Amino acid sequence: VQGRRVTLVSRLGAGGEGAVYLTDRDSVCKVYESTRLTSTLQEKLELMISKPINHTSVCWPQSLVTNAAGEFVGYLLPLAKGKELQRTVFIKPLLEQAFPNWWRLDLLSLAISIVKTINHLHDRQVLLGDINPLNILVESATSVFFVDTDSYQIEDFPCPVGTATFLPPDLNGVDLGTV
Repeated sequence: VQGRRVTLVSRLGAGGEGAVYLTDRDSVCKVYESTRLTSTLQEKLELMISKPINHTSVCWPQSLVTNAAGEFVGYLLPLAKGKELQRTVFIKPLLEQAFPNWWRLDLLSLAISIVKTINHLHDRQVLLGDINPLNILVESATSVFFVDTDSYQIEDFPCPVGTATFLPPDLNGVDLGTV
């Protein structure tokens, strides 16, 4: 990270692109699988870092990460808090377990918090091509965290992924990286 050493402390999770680790710098590090590393991905992340999104709810890339050989392997981002929207709010028994004191007004406040965050991004010409409820963490009705932001569309870099539930039928089966 720009000449500074970062130590990966513990693995927080993994997905199709790589794994996310807690670091010794009060942040997290996404490390990509070697098959996912491309010059286009690096260029997109460099662009994102050059145009910071200063919003407490958005875990925006902060700095590229390289290995000991100086090769690009991932990026640092802020630490998120909360529980996945998909696995709490969308399933009533899990909602009651995660947020036992919530009422409908809390769900409305949560929806407004999510929409305000999306609006903040759209005002800066950043588009969520994939509104994935697994990538929105809920801490409270007014505190959410958007993670996996490296997939967002920015300038000429499209959103290469999509969640089938929220994808228009005409885009099913289409390589989203070209749309």
